[in-house]
This record gives sequence, C-alpha cells and structure tokens, in this order.
Amino acid sequence: MLVLNNSQSNPPPNEWRTPPRSPRIGWLATLAAIALFSAASPQRIAAEEVPAPTAPEVMAAMIYNFALFIDWPTDESEAKQSPFVIGVFSGDPIGVFLENTAKVETLRRRAIQIRHLATVNDAKACRILVVSKSQKKQLPEILDTLRSEPILTVGDIDDFAQLGGMIAFKKEGSRIRFQINPDAATRVGLKISSKLLHLAIPAEAH
Repeated sequence: MLVLNNSQSNPPPNEWRTPPRSPRIGWLATLAAIALFSAASPQRIAAEEVPAPTAPEVMAAMIYNFALFIDWPTDESEAKQSPFVIGVFSGDPIGVFLENTAKVETLRRRAIQIRHLATVNDAKACRILVVSKSQKKQLPEILDTLRSEPILTVGDIDDFAQLGGMIAFKKEGSRIRFQINPDAATRVGLKISSKLLHLAIPAEAH
C-alpha cells in the first residue's frame, strides 16, 4: 500500500514505501496516494528499482484514506469488535490490494474485512462498496438497491458520480483523482470531511 512518511522531515512527494505493521496513515498519505501515480518518472523508478504502482494499488490506498475522513451514522447495535467491512465484487483486481491493506491496518480501531460479493444484496453488510467497470451494466441495479443504505459507493465507471455514486475515480493523463457526489452521501447519513471535499476535483454537470 502507498504511504508517505509522516515525520517532521517529510520526504519528497514522489517517495513511497511499505507501511510498518500498525501506523495510522494520515492526511499526507491521502495526498500521496493521489499524487504518486504520476509523480515518479520512469528514470527515477529505474534508478531506485522501485516498481511503479498500478492503478488498482493506488485506488486501494485512496479508498483506505477516504474512510478516515467520512463519518457513518451511529449504529448502537453494532459491536465495537465487529470488523469494518469493504465489499468488492468477485474478480475485481482491487480486492488483492485491499486484502493486503486489511492484513496490516485498522479503521476506527476495528479490523478491516474484505468481502468478495456475488450479488448486490450481499453488499448491505458493508460500509464501503467498490464498483468497478466490470459492473457497468449492473450499476443502475446496484445504486437502486442501496439507495437508502449508509454505504459509501466508490467506483471508476464513467460518470459514476453523475449517475448516483458517491466517489468516482477519474484519470487525468497518468494521474488518478476523484470526484465526490456529496448529495448522494448526505441522503443516507454519511458525513464527508470538508478536507476531502476540498481535495476532490469539481463535479461535472450532468
């Protein structure tokens, strides 16, 4: 997973490393996850023998950081020991990188569990649902089924935010950024930090 060293003497923004066993990845890591996909030149990568991160790896890092800046409605019936569940549909390559994150990180002092879903109804137990381009034809059904559920929907499908998704990945050249649909999140009781909203690129007119 991508992480920026959050020390007093921060490294340049194109440096990344594997995180230690139990750090809390902070706001600078969110910035790094967004910038890193384009920050490292091929020459620098070759010189340092650092593999360039793949798009699914960058997205997985960003999804983890999104969760740090979003509040879900309080559910008193939910045990504090229960895991923070992120759902991905079976076969989505981002699942591998989320699994790697779940092995070494926690969210809100809870273990992270990655669930590989067969149907959209399986997503109702999740806090975050990742919707990739392979689910493009099923997107209307997915959003309709979850329209009243407090589940953060994140996807890289074209016009994802305009169609009702909450956070959409957008490619700008070799960079990966994101748009936010705050209305969709607010309708189901999710509160998105103003810091995250400020970092998002402007929503396009539908």
